[in-house]
Amino acid sequence: MKRAIGPMALAVLGAFSVHWLVWGSFEGFTNSIDFNAGALEDFMGPYLEMARIVQDGTRTPAVQGFVYTPFFAWLISPLGSIDPGTASWIWLGVQVLSILALLLLPLRFVRNLSMHERAVFVFATLVAFPLAHNLHWGQVSTPLWALALLAVGFLQRGRVHRAACVLGLAGAIKFFPWALALIFPMRRQVRPLLSAGAVGLVFAVGVPLLVFGLAFTVDIYDFSFDQVEANLQGAWDGSPNRQDLAQVLGRWTGLEDAGRWLQALALLGFAGAVWCGQRVARRAGELDTARAFAILTCGLLLALPPGWPHYFVHLPFVQLVAWRTRCDRLDGGLVLASAALASVVPMAFVDSYDVYTGSGALAVANVLVLVALVRGSAADADPES
Repeated sequence: MKRAIGPMALAVLGAFSVHWLVWGSFEGFTNSIDFNAGALEDFMGPYLEMARIVQDGTRTPAVQGFVYTPFFAWLISPLGSIDPGTASWIWLGVQVLSILALLLLPLRFVRNLSMHERAVFVFATLVAFPLAHNLHWGQVSTPLWALALLAVGFLQRGRVHRAACVLGLAGAIKFFPWALALIFPMRRQVRPLLSAGAVGLVFAVGVPLLVFGLAFTVDIYDFSFDQVEANLQGAWDGSPNRQDLAQVLGRWTGLEDAGRWLQALALLGFAGAVWCGQRVARRAGELDTARAFAILTCGLLLALPPGWPHYFVHLPFVQLVAWRTRCDRLDGGLVLASAALASVVPMAFVDSYDVYTGSGALAVANVLVLVALVRGSAADADPES
């Protein structure tokens, strides 16, 4: 235990030093990481506004930017009854606890790591741009990914239905975690998939109906789905922050008008990742479940619009899994390149956030680590290849 304190302390100190060198101050951080200068802006804006609506009983669900379920509205509603300053500190505490989960959970089930490898993982996680972006906006990506990692831990230990319940809960908060439940059919497990669906329905439909009644529940879903539809139809097309593969390829090639074809290509990549992942998921190796889940997640982020930077909080975990299961130096190089691109370090060398995000750095980091994961999986299946 004492031997672990030194490397971990250096990792944490090094990460904070990098942030200080890149941003200079907290004001520099909030002014530079995105177009808005307000800290926790999504929380202080649409989240808190919806929480107040639930608390005061006005039942007006038209909160721009609240693209979530009625269950999440009920979950955060107590924060609408206290002053915004106190509420923001509570939400900041949720963010910090989620980041701790992102640090600790992978180290519990990715075994046989040296102390230096563990320290590097801690450093890479703390300097990851998506985590900083999520913290800046006060988004739910880190809490949701903490739930996803908890599900992976349960799967690793054979507690499949617990994993299903956790993913069902995550899907009751935001829509896209439902795609992660594909891990069950990938493992040829139908009952856990049904369990995830049942738990999700209880929280996403049953609880809101009990608390809000039918009309307000339907109104929240209607407005949320309208915003999802607007996103799918191109409401945020052209934003440099978008890291989904279709948008990045469109920026690189100038073929933004070919969005549907590029999105079809991204969906094909997702399908390919699911196919590769299911071949891994059915093996009995120590890390095959984690690796299959990592492949599934990376594949999903190829195609998931609008692909905001904070969606990519999965990268430190999947980089760790890819590093642990690498088959040669090329895989190791891909993982290191992915970690470098996904860190805040490149922000020190650009004039503005949109140069970094506009380059598609996070999309490239996601593709690089996905390639490393697939190569390692193929090498395990056929060691002579």
